[in-house]
Amino acid sequence: MNSLKRLMVAMQPVASPVNARERMRAALGAALGIAFTALLSHASWRWWGGPLWLTAPIGASAVLVFVLPASPLAQPWAVVAGNAVSVVAAWVCVQWIPDVAWAASAAVALAIALMFLGQCLHPPGGGVAVLAVLAQLTTESSVAALHLGLVFWPVVVNSVLMVAAGMVYNNLTGRRYPHRSEEHTSELQ
Repeated sequence: MNSLKRLMVAMQPVASPVNARERMRAALGAALGIAFTALLSHASWRWWGGPLWLTAPIGASAVLVFVLPASPLAQPWAVVAGNAVSVVAAWVCVQWIPDVAWAASAAVALAIALMFLGQCLHPPGGGVAVLAVLAQLTTESSVAALHLGLVFWPVVVNSVLMVAAGMVYNNLTGRRYPHRSEEHTSELQ
């Protein structure tokens, strides 16, 4: 019983050192960033005509960009390239693995490897890889399922727009973004 109690105590969250003003700043920024991304992505979708125009993992990217703008995981290269290589990883896996579960797990693994290789580690990329596998393997049309652009387009557009929103909002509210820190860079090596 003592072990269970220690485990429960260890799993309790640590109190956040973030003050209320910063929490509101980050939450408002994420809301505005998602709205900006959604509106412009939807406009581009009308031009592009793909099945997706807003991807769920962009919400996770917004958390990083607006809550942790100094994190190496939230920098523009990480957001755009990390999400983009994750789509490519999913597309490659779908070509060789017809089972959704195995394709999704292989896609996440390949996405992580490619993100490390490209120095663009971005955790929402794992979600992008799973979403891209699902979008490709559960699509009605096999032609659409094999078309990389149908998934690649919204992910890259969403990522670029989220970074742009993050640059404007964070800098207007006193948070430097993008942020390059040698301390954070050395953590990834």
